[in-house]
Amino acid sequence: MESSEVWLEESPHSHKASKREARKAEKEARRPKGLEPRNERQRDLIQHLNAFPVVMALGPAGSGKTYVAARHALNRLLIKSINRIIIARPSISATRHKLGFLPGNGDQKMKPWLVPIVDAFKEGTSGAEVDRLMTNKQIEVLPFEHMRGRTVKDGVFLLDEAQNCTLGDLEMFLTRIGENAQAIICGDPDQSDIGKESGLTAIASMVKRHGLNVGMVHFTEDDVVRSQTAREWVKAFKQDREGGVARTLRAA
Repeated sequence: MESSEVWLEESPHSHKASKREARKAEKEARRPKGLEPRNERQRDLIQHLNAFPVVMALGPAGSGKTYVAARHALNRLLIKSINRIIIARPSISATRHKLGFLPGNGDQKMKPWLVPIVDAFKEGTSGAEVDRLMTNKQIEVLPFEHMRGRTVKDGVFLLDEAQNCTLGDLEMFLTRIGENAQAIICGDPDQSDIGKESGLTAIASMVKRHGLNVGMVHFTEDDVVRSQTAREWVKAFKQDREGGVARTLRAA
């Protein structure tokens, strides 16, 4: 045997060592990473997520509400306090962006909209672990119209873009919650594509009126963490909406 060939052979000891390293890496991947809030509102949201069976995070895009919700759900899955995460969102948007215009089946149509949530998962663990959880259906994507008849047990039910849900949609969603389940509702009441039909503000009002066991966090334009530029634009659009400028421009 050539001397160079000796180095190509893996000894039993090195084989065992590599297996140990692989197991260690796998175990490390499944250990939840810490989540540091970037502002006081995110800190409030984390506290509410750890305390309430239903949590509502309302406010502008870029404030991190969906990111924090996704990381919280993943951490619960990794420590096995739940068995699965179900992600849902209504397939309603501005006419030129409707789901039906995207190619592929239902799952494929949903993928572009799930990128921010999947990216949040990958910041909480390895990409390979996220792929494994999705392959095993421990992370499941559910088009909103497929929710009827489903009951979520031992899981986190994450509803994103909830401003595009009607009151009837949200009633169906909230009555799907089973034992050891948590519902997280994220949305921006100012960005509804269905206008007055949106039920998100009505649900928030019901929480106060009926004294429901729901944690609610209201983000503002000052809580936008995406970038300084994004924060400035969010503020500008909000000011124009409040002054009626945006409505005037749309009507023109």
